[in-house]
Amino acid sequence: MNRLVSHIEFLLHEYNCVIIPDFGGFVVNAIHSRIEDGNVLHAPTCELVFNRDLTYNDGLMAQSYMSTYNLSFDSATLEIEKGLRDLKHRLHDHRHVELGQLGSFTMHDDKRFVYTPSPFTRPAFFGLTKAMLKPLVAMQPKVVPLNREVRQKRIRVASMSAAAAAIIAVMLLIFPMSDTTTGRQSAQMLSETEWFRSKPAPSQQHTTATDQSRLEAITEEAVPTAHIVHEEARVPAS
Repeated sequence: MNRLVSHIEFLLHEYNCVIIPDFGGFVVNAIHSRIEDGNVLHAPTCELVFNRDLTYNDGLMAQSYMSTYNLSFDSATLEIEKGLRDLKHRLHDHRHVELGQLGSFTMHDDKRFVYTPSPFTRPAFFGLTKAMLKPLVAMQPKVVPLNREVRQKRIRVASMSAAAAAIIAVMLLIFPMSDTTTGRQSAQMLSETEWFRSKPAPSQQHTTATDQSRLEAITEEAVPTAHIVHEEARVPAS
């Protein structure tokens, strides 16, 4: 019987169902991870159950015997039947049989027995335990409220800026800009340009006037004066 139990334990770590022909099958039900009370995360586990209706020989147990003990299929089947007869005799005689890590069978009457499973864990879930989750509220950063005076000051400045912009827009609509400003700017530029022109020095102006007087005197001397004499023509009397 112990050999039979050992093969069942080994196969259940890889397969979800292991059948003992003409007796029943052990089935592994996987329980997925779950959250309890919003902050407790339970690790995935397995639940082992026994189903009496699974009696068909699928050859899985025989294959395990064949590969382990180098037996033929018929010899492996005979070994399985031998282990099953030993299990039934112990259960009938002692009314209770321990199955190692699989649990136990307890006889209630001559025809009924009850299976009590033991905690079963697959290698993929080994070492996983429940974890406590912190509330998301504790992970949120602390928000410092702004000073009320600073808020009022910002609102006041924004209101004043909006009012000033509205007044300027209304003034532009009522008093449109004309071309007088352009004319004034042009006149001012011309007058300022005259300021940068070089003025003749006083000595230079005096020298120019003297030279002009000399030139006129020389011209008068060079050109003789013409005198026109008017004479009256007399006609002799006849």
